[in-house]
Amino acid sequence: YTREKPYQCKNCDKAFSQISHHIQHQSIHTGEKQHQCKLCDMAFSHKASLIYHQRTHTGEKPYQCNTCDRAFSHKSVCLLWQTIVWRHFWRQITAVAKRIAHWRSQMSLTSNPVRRWCHTPVYSLEKPTLH
Repeated sequence: YTREKPYQCKNCDKAFSQISHHIQHQSIHTGEKQHQCKLCDMAFSHKASLIYHQRTHTGEKPYQCNTCDRAFSHKSVCLLWQTIVWRHFWRQITAVAKRIAHWRSQMSLTSNPVRRWCHTPVYSLEKPTLH
């Protein structure tokens, strides 16, 4: 699969398949920032950057974590948060599962009096006695 890129940037090596992407790229070299925030003096070369910026004024947080109720203004931050939360959640579950498995193994060892005697730690050279 090859995609033709007929729109070549005159300032760098980049090429584009669509003229709109080529025009948008040119703003990097010209410094043109045509997307102006109406609430402050900030201006951006990309519309998406303006939209992200406007969320600082509005407090809009359209991206919500699947695990908890926390919300975010940027999708990338939400995805990063979900990765962190899931790792922490998985570690907690694993730790609890290990404790339960250990507890069950200890209970099975000590439920039978003979096994209890075998499992009793020996701190002296004397043989433990069964009561």
